Amino acid sequence: MFEMLFQTIIEITLAVSVIIVLLLIFSKILDKNYTTKWRYWVWLVLAVRLLIPFNISLPNAPIQLSQFETTRTVDNINNHQSIQPVEQTKPIEEKLDTNIINENSSDKIFVNNHLALSQNEATQYKMTISRSFDTVKVLSIVWILGGILFLLYQLIVYFSYRRKIKLSSWDAVDKELLNIYQRVLKEIKVNRNIPIKICKVIKSPMVLGFWNPILLLPDIDFTKEHLQMILRHEVIHIKRRDILYKTVILFARAAHWFNPLVHIMSVEANKDIELSCDAAVVENQNVDYRKDYSEAILMSVYKGNRRKTVFSTYFGGGKKMLKKRFASLFDLRKKKKGIISLILVALLIGIMGLCISCSKTAVAGDDSKTRTEDSNKTGEENNGKTGVEGDQATIYENEALGFSLELPKEWKDRYVVEEWGNSVGFFSKKVYEQYNGMGLLFTIVRDVGELITEKDTQQALQAQQILLQGNGYTYYMRLPSDVQYPMEEELSDDYIAMSKQISKVAKGIELLGNQKPQASNKGFKVVGSSFFTLEIPENWDIKQELLSDFTWYIYDETQKGEVGAITLVPYDFGDESEGEYTSSYSGVQVLLYDDETLRGASIFLNLEIVKQEIIDTIKNSFSFVNGPFNIFDLQTQGKQYLAQGGKKVFGRIEDFEMENGEPVTVKINVMEFIPDGIDDNNPNGFRIEDLDKIETYPLDIGARVVPLVPPGNNSFKLYEMPLLDSDFIKKYDNYKYFYYDFIIGSDGKVKSVFGRYVP
Repeated sequence: MFEMLFQTIIEITLAVSVIIVLLLIFSKILDKNYTTKWRYWVWLVLAVRLLIPFNISLPNAPIQLSQFETTRTVDNINNHQSIQPVEQTKPIEEKLDTNIINENSSDKIFVNNHLALSQNEATQYKMTISRSFDTVKVLSIVWILGGILFLLYQLIVYFSYRRKIKLSSWDAVDKELLNIYQRVLKEIKVNRNIPIKICKVIKSPMVLGFWNPILLLPDIDFTKEHLQMILRHEVIHIKRRDILYKTVILFARAAHWFNPLVHIMSVEANKDIELSCDAAVVENQNVDYRKDYSEAILMSVYKGNRRKTVFSTYFGGGKKMLKKRFASLFDLRKKKKGIISLILVALLIGIMGLCISCSKTAVAGDDSKTRTEDSNKTGEENNGKTGVEGDQATIYENEALGFSLELPKEWKDRYVVEEWGNSVGFFSKKVYEQYNGMGLLFTIVRDVGELITEKDTQQALQAQQILLQGNGYTYYMRLPSDVQYPMEEELSDDYIAMSKQISKVAKGIELLGNQKPQASNKGFKVVGSSFFTLEIPENWDIKQELLSDFTWYIYDETQKGEVGAITLVPYDFGDESEGEYTSSYSGVQVLLYDDETLRGASIFLNLEIVKQEIIDTIKNSFSFVNGPFNIFDLQTQGKQYLAQGGKKVFGRIEDFEMENGEPVTVKINVMEFIPDGIDDNNPNGFRIEDLDKIETYPLDIGARVVPLVPPGNNSFKLYEMPLLDSDFIKKYDNYKYFYYDFIIGSDGKVKSVFGRYVP
């Protein structure tokens, strides 16, 4: 509960902060054109908004805060530069049993010179994280405690000050004073009987108290005229209930104590309370009256320190405040009341609230969470709909992510949902509540693009399966990579019983609504794969090449033939032509690189068919996505090894030296690959010269080989990069006939091997 409230508070505080900043920036312009009463009401509107613990955000809010996860899996560290994929080809139903039962495996898998976590280590990793403190929960507790301490401090100050006042004040008995006071009350139409007292410890008039306010005057002799003005000022405070106004501001500060802009707003609001009250006192009065009123203010200024308390108003002010009050008093320009502007500010507050989200119940945003149980809206029941068991089912609907999921009727009151940026986790409620966020059954993940393939999802350490594609998105189910239930029989039985129904749940997903990824260019749509997203015209299409799983062809509205293509390429550390168009056949080609993912892509478009502005839009909208590790990442690593002092050796595998049935060194028959010169005319455009030299190199742990694949043996497969081990030797028993490029690191070890030519 507190976590959800805290996330809502964050959304609200950010939205209101934008308004506060704008008001502060344009304060001088606003002062010239609008009355102080306008600002008085603006601050109150902002304070009230800060106290309403409810916010509605757009499904794809422009500002989406990173969301915290209480439960993290090994997938969070599945970066293609540090942990490489383990081959998985089993369907999700088969993997389920493995994930539940095979918890004692301790075999370590080394891939591409990096250590992949064993199942047992992954379990320990998960248990450590899931039992660690919940970031959102901790922040929520800190927020609550901070607000309580803030209020306690203000209350202590108030009651301490009130006690001091009570001991140092007495009822006013001067008849002239009381007569003036009664006339002022009658004139301003205040029917409440507010006591008036004289206090020897204050030097400025004030109204003190929330439930039973009293009007306090310092033990100073005022002229009759000044006394009337001072009383008018304080009675106006009473009539407008400015103590209540300040209380609202106080609670806004308490709820948003961590936001300095809210405290600045409080200071400005207090100033405007006094300025607007001054304006009410001198309204329709001449310059002489205003001079007398300014003299009354000067006489009431306290010349020493005086503690301010929030449940009071005061007549004086600091030096800067006095200057501002006097300037306002003698500003005789006619100003706008600002009713329309006030309405616009209220609308702007609503718009900003729509544009900011960190709560997944309102928007699809990255690591913080909200939690809802099946008894709430995320698990609402639909008694009229047939469930996966053939009876009444529970329907989970997620409008932000655009899907619904049919859950078994047996799951009623047994599951908990956590909603993250682009994913939703379903947990066994019993395990979740007793073991601090454990009990993850599965996660539904939504990614942009319908070009994501089953092969892409199979590269993760966790079992994954695509469930649905539509509306420009791909939805897939991800199973946890480690054990999610304790050894307690009751809890483990409940978890396992629910997990056995996951394969049926996977069939109950449907699209909800027609929400699509939003394109930034009019007339274009967003398309995406596991490696990139881009925008193409709405009536165009893009399809993956059947024979090459790293090329995507672009088709225009005629669909008669491709008008362009996108191909993955290795990252180039020194290419100066990045982003520049180069002529290529009848079209143009552009190379794009991403320094974060160390990936590259080549975009070719036919100039005879595609207009230049469309080419520019496609190029400028292209964005890399951190997809699965693949052969181009391996090639990029090879370039890194070469740049760090390594070398490339071309040749054939002569033999391996084996140890415990596994190859540990490779003997290379070194050769030279010589492209044809001007006078050469070889059939293949090159010749290979045998240097009659054998070189032996040790194999690095996790060294991979990228073989040329049949039938043509002239191309690679995106994920075909097995370990250079005994399994490779058995599968590719003709490996000695292939020509390879061997990447040797500066340490003299073979890091990776790439097929070059098959005769």
